Amino acid sequence: MALGRNVGTSWANLFGTTLLTALIVAFFIGIVFSMAIVILMLTGSLIGSAVFIIIFPLLVSIISMISKWDWLKYVDFFGVSVKISLKQLSVSQFQPYIWFSVAILIICFGLSLILIRRKEL
Repeated sequence: MALGRNVGTSWANLFGTTLLTALIVAFFIGIVFSMAIVILMLTGSLIGSAVFIIIFPLLVSIISMISKWDWLKYVDFFGVSVKISLKQLSVSQFQPYIWFSVAILIICFGLSLILIRRKEL
């Protein structure tokens, strides 16, 4: 401010970044919820799927820190959303995460269809 420069960023940039971050985080949360729905249909336990939603991100983060397996970064959905919101991932680096996430969604959708057909309503 002492040198006459603007403080912060423009409102349009701020709202655009906030909207993009919210959409990306919602997408990755939706992937974990889709896996929890498959678990709910398999086990019939609401508690089991709720515990999965809580435990899955923790386990993935802990296992990736301990084991240093590089492929686990594609399964760490919440870690990816944090990296994107902090702009630690570029668009070119983000593409494999999206493809892996879409593949998980397609698999969960297919499993859900198969499980619903076999359940008695």
